[in-house]
Amino acid sequence: MLDERTIGEIKSIIRICSMRKSLNQLYLETNLHYHNLVFEELLSSKITSKNIEQYNLTLGANLEKKYHVIVIYSKIFGNDILKFYEKSRVIELRKFINENFPFAQNMMFFSHQCRIVFLIGEGIDDFNETLDKIIQLLKEFYKQSCFLIGISSLHFIEDLNKAYKESILAVGYLNHNSSTLQIQRYDELGILSLFTDDKGKTNRYFTDNIIAQFIQPLIDYDKQNDTYLMTTLRMYLNNNFSQSKTSELLYIHVNTLRSRLSKIESLLNVKLKSSNDLLNVQLAIKLYEGEIFH
Repeated sequence: MLDERTIGEIKSIIRICSMRKSLNQLYLETNLHYHNLVFEELLSSKITSKNIEQYNLTLGANLEKKYHVIVIYSKIFGNDILKFYEKSRVIELRKFINENFPFAQNMMFFSHQCRIVFLIGEGIDDFNETLDKIIQLLKEFYKQSCFLIGISSLHFIEDLNKAYKESILAVGYLNHNSSTLQIQRYDELGILSLFTDDKGKTNRYFTDNIIAQFIQPLIDYDKQNDTYLMTTLRMYLNNNFSQSKTSELLYIHVNTLRSRLSKIESLLNVKLKSSNDLLNVQLAIKLYEGEIFH
């Protein structure tokens, strides 16, 4: 049996350990809070050499000249800040990434607007490898993979707000328009970015009309006649309008290809040699493929 003095010492040790754990948790929460404040300032204020020094001290790292912004969004996080901290366990996640990613010091971690945010500087040797590692760690930590990931172009630190908006738009595009993709680079939206609002929603009236005019007739005809006009058109455009190359890849005679192209022009009421008609057809295909309507 333990005497009262020993029991008292054990209880004191337990209290001290509990206090240390609480203080450590408080430190992690405070540290992330200050980092998030710096991120908000980077998004809203003009960068000067003076405040760069202050930011470096707060972040414990030197800001680089250029960054990609990666935004991680999941419906399980919710849009309420209290629910976000509960569901995302963002403080634990940050610690987990720091412990399991050897190059974590070369990137920065924040939470903003109920989203997880990474800044990946231009100094990272392999951006794609870093991105793959982040995704792997997210899956390990959350035991699931229902994330939407938006990636901005590479921007100067002075244009970080623009980079953040790009990544948000990319996430919004996935959320509203795609049922299969999980990762969207803003650069790869291409012309689609002209038809999306700041929440990533596309102008459905415009896209529905242009697809109905320049895509749907081919899809309907192919289904009714067991033909491959849509495939032929894609192949023809992808091979820079080369009839010889297209017919070779489709394993058909060039005269058969010409017959198909003539049928396509008839169904769509276009001339593929007309620059205006060709632009409309190419745009329609891009919108159709980008919106995952098929």
